[in-house]
Order: sequence, then structure tokens, then C-alpha cells
Amino acid sequence: MEVNIRKKVVFENEKRQGDDPVNHPSHYTRGNIECIDALTACTADMVGWRATLTWQVIKYMWRWPWKGNEVRDLEKAQFYLERLIKNVKAEEEMDVRHDIRAAGLILGVGELSRELVDNMTSVK
Repeated sequence: MEVNIRKKVVFENEKRQGDDPVNHPSHYTRGNIECIDALTACTADMVGWRATLTWQVIKYMWRWPWKGNEVRDLEKAQFYLERLIKNVKAEEEMDVRHDIRAAGLILGVGELSRELVDNMTSVK
């Protein structure tokens, strides 16, 4: 019942405000801030998958109460967040492995064996 009432309120607000579903959809506007402007500001210093996945997480979190299917939008946000976390963890692991190999070379130990690097980086 609450969802239907909320949808009706959103629909009435859209009609009153002259909602433009293509250029300025109401579910992407809160107060004087449009989601696309907030997303652009949040991801301005990011590139590639970092920007894309961050953009998607924020977009779905922004609109979930007003778009129509709350659970679906929350699940989409979760999907993109989990993917972002997985990518960041993988990148951090690669950085750690690089640092360990570099440390071995600096100390004059030579190239550390792959098995040693794997053992050192698998400890959590």
C-alpha cells in the first residue's frame, strides 16, 4: 500500500512540475540537484571501470525510492558495488605483489619466486 501511495505522489509531482522524462526525469532530481550533475562531480577524477562502476552504484542508490521497483534498484546498486570491490581488491593484490618483487630486487635477493610471492600475499 505504501509503495502505491508513493508512486501516486511521485506521479502527481511529475505532472505538477511538468516532468521531462527524457531530459530531466523526476526520479533523478532531488531539490535543485540532478543526479547526472552529482555523478559527474563524484567521478571527475576517475577513469575506466572506477568511474563507470562508481557512477552506477550512485545512480541506483540515488533513484531507488522513486523509480518504481525499489528492490530491483537496490540489487543493481549491490551488483555494481560488489564488482567495484572485487576490482579494487584485485588491483591492490597486484600492487602488493609488485611491491614484494621490487623489494626483493632492491635488497639484492634477485627475483623472488612466484611461489614465495603467492604465499606472502595470500596471508590475510
